[in-house]
Amino acid sequence: MKKKKEKWKIFKLYLWKKIRDSKIRTKLYLYLVLSVLIIGGVIGTASYYQMRRELLHNAEDTVISFLKHAGNRLDEQMKAFQMSAYSFSADSEVQAAARDTAEKSKWERTLEKNIVSTAVSQYGTLYRYSDFIVMQKNNGELIWNDEGLSQEKAEELIQEGGRLLEDVQAVKWCRIGGRNCLVRRITDTGGKNRWKQNGLLVIGVKDALFEVGEESSAYTKNENLVIAGQDGSIYKESTVQPESWDIREHLGYKNGKYYVYAMHEKYAEKSYLVVPLKTMEMRMNLVCIIPYHLILDSLSHVVKFIVAVTLVLCGLGVGAARILYASMKKNLVIIENGMQAYEAGDYSRLQSPACYDELGLLILQFNHMGMEIQRLNELSQKEEQEKQELKYQILETQINPHFLYNTLETIKWMAYEKEEKEIVKLSGAIIRLLRFTVKNVNKMIPLREELSYIHDYVTIQKIRYEDAFKVQYEITPEAEAFYITCFVLQPFIENSILHGMDISTNTGKICIGAFVKEGVLNISISDNGIGMSEEVLQKLEEKISGNRLEEYRGFNGVGVTNIILRMKMTYGKEFSYEFHSKEGKGTTVLLKIPKGDRADETGFDR
Repeated sequence: MKKKKEKWKIFKLYLWKKIRDSKIRTKLYLYLVLSVLIIGGVIGTASYYQMRRELLHNAEDTVISFLKHAGNRLDEQMKAFQMSAYSFSADSEVQAAARDTAEKSKWERTLEKNIVSTAVSQYGTLYRYSDFIVMQKNNGELIWNDEGLSQEKAEELIQEGGRLLEDVQAVKWCRIGGRNCLVRRITDTGGKNRWKQNGLLVIGVKDALFEVGEESSAYTKNENLVIAGQDGSIYKESTVQPESWDIREHLGYKNGKYYVYAMHEKYAEKSYLVVPLKTMEMRMNLVCIIPYHLILDSLSHVVKFIVAVTLVLCGLGVGAARILYASMKKNLVIIENGMQAYEAGDYSRLQSPACYDELGLLILQFNHMGMEIQRLNELSQKEEQEKQELKYQILETQINPHFLYNTLETIKWMAYEKEEKEIVKLSGAIIRLLRFTVKNVNKMIPLREELSYIHDYVTIQKIRYEDAFKVQYEITPEAEAFYITCFVLQPFIENSILHGMDISTNTGKICIGAFVKEGVLNISISDNGIGMSEEVLQKLEEKISGNRLEEYRGFNGVGVTNIILRMKMTYGKEFSYEFHSKEGKGTTVLLKIPKGDRADETGFDR
């Protein structure tokens, strides 16, 4: 059992996986067909049971109405038969024959029988429904016996009838020897002893008396009706009653009132509608037994109709699935072609959806995604190109020939006008500067080495401009040990000297400060020069925002814009800068450099 459950579980998982991984078309067919089957099944089942209830209810009403009419008719027929029997027993010749106790000859007895036979034929109801008549005098002599009955059988009927008839009863319906009978006393109706019994009359009753007749219908007919007396004696049996059925369960109504109701019984796995009724006059019990299949046969046509409608709806569902899939397929093909183009690296192709459903909107999103990828690719290529250009610029950069020419010209004049000490000082600064430039290209260095390089550069510029400016350093020890990319500060110092200050006044001042806060190196470079206008600052920001490299004819060919772009590419969004300047009040540059080595991302090697 456990293995079967495991196999069934594995099969369900396998089936679910097959459905899940199947094509959209198959899923649409399956889902729509299942939806139709479920909806059709629910509606069909509800309709079936509703019609079933209606049919049973209608059958109950029909049977109840039938039993009321059949009960009235049975009462009338039994009363009429009973009255005919009374009239027969009250006939003067029958009375005389019953009172006469003298012995008679054979001829006299034959004459007596003829008198009785003539009396029987005079009473139509009795003649129509009587099967046999047995008549006995008080002395026990049989004065009438139908030819169909033997003497022995007639005596047995008279004996049993007399036993069943109680002292106070004049008439009784009963079953004797498997036959329906009416037992009646023959009383003296004309004498002084009016209720004196002169004899006993046993009349056999034909089954026709208990038949339904014209009241029969599809549900209510003789085969379905059981008629029983108050003692449970069955006068008429049903041909459809179950073997285990007991009519006594349906006898004994409240005070003998004209009361009827319906019950649903089950015998031997078969269901029956059972409706009992007790007549008002004769107190006879009528029980109608109808198998469910007689009532529900018409439902078979309904079931066939529901199945046919469900199959038609399934066909329509499959057709609807084909139409839906056909409309979806166009967009699916467009998406597939777009994905193939993206896989090949072509992000510029724009797809036009066949219809603007969810898949159509997805195609528009694919278009947007493709354009964004294309833009990012172009931006990435542009940044890579700029990185390479900046790398080559730094690798290929040398001291500007104009600068060397001016410097050597200065050395020439100083050698002419001054002593050797100044020449040695200037030459030493140039040599250290050139050595630093060649040695530290593409490296991350401590800030102290960058400041040493700046010191030599400032020495050269101060000699060149005859100490027209001063440089002040405010560097914390922690900042000195902070690693940064090389050649960061020089373009800002050079910009302050060449463009920011009025050399002729000999009052120029440059302040370089650095400290570390929360792992970020904060560098400030300020001067007291002529400053920049708002327009110049805006143009500078536009160059930086547009990632535009500039051709700069300075000491190493790298300007302020190039340095900012280089720092952004090296450190990313964690790097920030600020320019503060006003005309006539100098310029201040603030740099915030994060800790860490990201030079490998820019193409620079440590």
